[in-house]
Amino acid sequence: MSKDSLSDYSQTAGSNTDVGGVNINEGCPSSTINNAIREVMSHIADWFATPVLANGLSLTGGFLGVGAGTTLTVSSGAVTATGSAHTIDTEASASTDDLDTISGGANGDLLILRTAANGRDIVLKDGTGNLDLGSDITLNDITDRAILIRTASGWVRFTNADN
Repeated sequence: MSKDSLSDYSQTAGSNTDVGGVNINEGCPSSTINNAIREVMSHIADWFATPVLANGLSLTGGFLGVGAGTTLTVSSGAVTATGSAHTIDTEASASTDDLDTISGGANGDLLILRTAANGRDIVLKDGTGNLDLGSDITLNDITDRAILIRTASGWVRFTNADN
């Protein structure tokens, strides 16, 4: 497979045998090295134009983007975070639901949560499950946000907006 961007490169050095389709394998013609270096330079320039960090994170114009995120539905008071941004929906489209346990994430990860819809209130329960928030946080408007940070024991409140 042609290595056409920085994300195509392997962490195993010996697996990187071409750059943009230019042969750099052992014993390659010396005439291809200049073109290979030019390809690497273009890949770096492309990355700086719109850097994609990992797992959908991007850095554009000085802003860190976490993407739109996915929707998670509360099940028995729990969800599993798979990224840094999630819309949370109530179980069985109930008008309110308690969220007391969030699985996933690693120490230092940030998590941005919002409710799926006005009228489907998500109550993040302090001191229940693995949430240490200082007090309950209710997300009852689609513009409300809770930003949490992962610690060894669970998720703690970083900040929240109640709109």
